[in-house]
Amino acid sequence: AVSLFCVLIFFIWIGDAGTLFSFMVGEDGTGGDLASAWPINPGHLRFHLSAAVMGTVLAAVVFVVTVHTVPLLASGKASLVEAIVASVRAVFRSPMAHAAWALILATGIFACLLVPPLLLVSLPVLAYGGHALHLEVFPTS
Repeated sequence: AVSLFCVLIFFIWIGDAGTLFSFMVGEDGTGGDLASAWPINPGHLRFHLSAAVMGTVLAAVVFVVTVHTVPLLASGKASLVEAIVASVRAVFRSPMAHAAWALILATGIFACLLVPPLLLVSLPVLAYGGHALHLEVFPTS
């Protein structure tokens, strides 16, 4: 159910990006192809900012719902609804710590996109950090 939720949010994001592209880039007379949306064109800055804001909001929703839900479900300590509620409450109890962790995760993953062999080192380190954060928030899990 959690993975289906993530897929649904992904489809919402892709649909929103397509809609934004068609309204903001596709009808400006430049041909409407993907290359015409390159950030160098100042006329398309509004498209990139809107897409970034929407992507950030949707990524935050997915993070809030899944950051502690997955470990709680994997350990069998909570049912699906209990795990989601606990995850959302934990994030809202300490939003700055979770925001810092989300920023670290995003930075690590984007760095790995630029240099894929870094995945061999960064994924285990990020997984250990996520587990440590989860144990800090839920010490009995």
